[in-house]
Amino acid sequence: MPARFDMVKADLVARTCAATGLTRGEARLAVESVFHAVADAMVDGNRVVIRRFGTFLVTPRKTGMARNPRTGAPIPIPPGWVARFRPGASLKAIPSSSAAGGE
Repeated sequence: MPARFDMVKADLVARTCAATGLTRGEARLAVESVFHAVADAMVDGNRVVIRRFGTFLVTPRKTGMARNPRTGAPIPIPPGWVARFRPGASLKAIPSSSAAGGE
């Protein structure tokens, strides 16, 4: 079974360098620019659709009551917004066993 690791922004920058021939600084700027563009669109309440990859969106959070597991005291859940990601066709096509590292 191949070793699993968490991909971080530095890994995305390194792969962008390898795929495009950009310098490390240029690739970092490109990756950060994409992240900022997605975040800015979501802050404005817009969806970001990347065909065959997925959709980033914000949805309203339901209000209600929760319980503190330690004390049992009720805690109100205020209204708000939650960031969501819906995988696209190419991500849905990945078998769950290979995405989970063969577990």
